[in-house]
Amino acid sequence: GVFAAEGDEAAADPAAVDGKEIGQAMVETAMAYYYKGSLAQYDNQQLTPQDRTNGDRRSTSGEAPEWASDEHTLYLTGADMAYSALLHTIGYKLAGGSRTALTSNLSYKVDPTAPGIVFHTGGKDAKLDGDAVRATKDQLLPGDIIAYCTGTGGDGKAGVYVGDVKGDGGRYYLSVEGSKLNTTTGVDAVESQTYSLGGAIRLLSINSQAAGYGMADLDTTMASFTVYRPGVIAEKLGLSLTEEAGARLAYPGIEVDRRASVRQYDTVQNGDEIDVTITITNHGTADFAGVTVSEPLPVGAELVPSSVTGGSCNVNADGIQCSVSVPAGKSAELQYTVKVTGKRGEDVTLPSTTVAGGLTTRPRTVRIGGAKWNAENEDTLESMLAVKNTRKIKELPHTGDMEFVNAFYREFFGLELGLPDTVEELRDLTLAWSDEAVPSVAASSFDGKMLRPIPEEKLTEQGRHIRQMILPEHLAGYWVYLRDTLTEVPEELSAPGRVVQFQPQNYQPGDIFVGYRHKNTSDPGVYQPDVYLYLGYGMVIGHSHGSEELTVEPFEDTLGKFLRHHVIFVLRPTLAFDNVNTAGTSLKFASFPDVKASDWFYSYVQELAADGIVGGMSDGTFQPAGTLTYGQALKLLLCALDKDVGNAASGHWASNYLSAAQSKGWISGSVNLDAGISRLSFCQVAAKAKGLTEQPASNPFTDTSDASVLALNKAGVIGGMGEGIFSPNTTLTRAQISKIIVELRKV
Repeated sequence: GVFAAEGDEAAADPAAVDGKEIGQAMVETAMAYYYKGSLAQYDNQQLTPQDRTNGDRRSTSGEAPEWASDEHTLYLTGADMAYSALLHTIGYKLAGGSRTALTSNLSYKVDPTAPGIVFHTGGKDAKLDGDAVRATKDQLLPGDIIAYCTGTGGDGKAGVYVGDVKGDGGRYYLSVEGSKLNTTTGVDAVESQTYSLGGAIRLLSINSQAAGYGMADLDTTMASFTVYRPGVIAEKLGLSLTEEAGARLAYPGIEVDRRASVRQYDTVQNGDEIDVTITITNHGTADFAGVTVSEPLPVGAELVPSSVTGGSCNVNADGIQCSVSVPAGKSAELQYTVKVTGKRGEDVTLPSTTVAGGLTTRPRTVRIGGAKWNAENEDTLESMLAVKNTRKIKELPHTGDMEFVNAFYREFFGLELGLPDTVEELRDLTLAWSDEAVPSVAASSFDGKMLRPIPEEKLTEQGRHIRQMILPEHLAGYWVYLRDTLTEVPEELSAPGRVVQFQPQNYQPGDIFVGYRHKNTSDPGVYQPDVYLYLGYGMVIGHSHGSEELTVEPFEDTLGKFLRHHVIFVLRPTLAFDNVNTAGTSLKFASFPDVKASDWFYSYVQELAADGIVGGMSDGTFQPAGTLTYGQALKLLLCALDKDVGNAASGHWASNYLSAAQSKGWISGSVNLDAGISRLSFCQVAAKAKGLTEQPASNPFTDTSDASVLALNKAGVIGGMGEGIFSPNTTLTRAQISKIIVELRKV
């Protein structure tokens, strides 16, 4: 083969290129990504919504296709897929650098001296001749990496040519199309869904124009069109096939997938059982007999020997060794179960599975913790969200960045976490500044100090307690760099990796997210923290740098912030406590059989019940149509406004509430505390309690012109009974006063 210089239109002679085996292995590797990527979600070339509950298997950037799983839900970019396919075929990093050298505008940014074959090239502002591009496409061989830029200053794209894989005489290539991830917000810019991360791996015809994809319509708008031939790269550098690529080539069309009954960030307990399923699918045309499958014994758990099923298997001290037959177009399954034997704070690791002598799956490690939340704990968290009750949460103390986290657990669950009140203290208890040499892969990019986990033997008692809570995937083993630009953070903490990690399905209610980013590297003491506590059901309570109040917001709204953090902790308090089944004492959530979710007053009653302002009757009902006495209404109003009046010294049980209202000027004279209170009378007290006097532009009611009623209407507290009727003399019902009080608290 030959190399073409920048701007040289001379094409290489495909017949002169060696490395047919490399090309075949490249095709198998690229197709393995396709099997792991688009096949489960897309049945044709049109982009369709993926099914997030079934068959959600997509490949993660920079990883072998066998390592993809339902937990790694990030599609590759076109350049990343090309890079990964080449890396896992011959083990060489194209252009001699990391995959970041191949991301945007690949076709004119790569090193022109990199080993390979350049068929046709232009420049960023060039416009190639369409006939020349079409002629170039006719010279493609399966396994070629195609890199092209569309139009002047256009975006670069990349794909892997796989030839006539359909057997229909067509010419196909694998690319990634369909969407673009916004790494600032974490939201997909095309589909506008946080969970649609990156594009779809798609099999496209070279000549296709379907849905605007393919190359047929790009012939006259190309700024550059470059082809890299892996066989030539391998020949020039003296490289050979990787073990994985050799296995794929020996078993064409084999796809390996392993799933466990625990997810990436789950917590297990001693005695729990974990089920594992290994699926081997043959997408090829040949039947395979005697495909080998082996896996070492688990760590922190014991194999249940009788649970191993599928194939011909042998279980011994070395682990599991099996042999399975996989006919063309069919799948074979192996299953087994392990029982957790480790102690709290230890890990359970399911080692990698090796299939066909070279294809390995991702190991799975989960932490052993204390008891999970009991049903009452879960109900408490659920009720907080179901009634949209955020007032009491937002009033938690939060002078320190993390102070509200300690208060939340203390107030709602009676649990003392023992965490510091600031992120800076948390950092210093678990991390230490280091002058270690930066790894060579990033040596030219980093000049700041680094943080590394404090060695176990040097942790303080509080530090060890905190370390037990930390999910290790988010900290342990990472180099933690302090830089301003996310693109300069190592791959382990890159934006795509963080997007994959920070999905609500990966976490449990009560998990604590702590992150901060440094403003600069010259002053390592300056930092901007963000702290969030996951409530479950896709919602978090949080405190951000510079904020004067706590917020309750959707989980995905925090994603963009965590993409920019330099240091990230995720803490799960249940990992550090043997028993977290302490029911909360500050919140009591009543369940009333006569208050249904479909009732107009449901959310109002539930919110007041959550805050302990209203309660049920002796028979457990709420009786929403029941009326209130003057004494009952005054008590509700004062409690809702957080006015502590103590208990009545003597006489009527509500005399203390009447005295408080009189002393504040809400009521003049005496009232019958046992008489029903009218809508008008309650509004007159409520308006004075909130100091509301502003009147609407016009009176919406035909049956009253009372100033207090109109002031409450202006403030959005009341709306009347419909059709301009207020019914001032009607006695208030328990449902009606619940709504008025809830709206009054918002003023």
